[in-house]
Amino acid sequence: MTTTVEISLPFDQLDLLNRIEQSLAKLNAAQNNAAWLNMDEVCKRFDVKEGTIYKWMKSEKMPYSRIETVTRFNATKVDAWFEKKSMAGLLENMSLHNRKHTKAA
Repeated sequence: MTTTVEISLPFDQLDLLNRIEQSLAKLNAAQNNAAWLNMDEVCKRFDVKEGTIYKWMKSEKMPYSRIETVTRFNATKVDAWFEKKSMAGLLENMSLHNRKHTKAA
């Protein structure tokens, strides 16, 4: 299921979104060779420490699979999860930015 949201943004913010989308597409194409990733690979993929991944797994609902002590991450699912979280955060920041400028006017 796909949801479409239409918003009006200033040119610089639209340009930023386009650049982010292109970067994510390149990253996904380059890194989607492995279907399953281990913890070290996920840490490198997102340039974060293990503790951050465990936090995301617990509180942010990052998708993973575990059999006994073996934890693996489906590359496609974690990339989609990360992209969704990134875009949600970006849109929230833009909304806050626009509210600040609207109040100041």
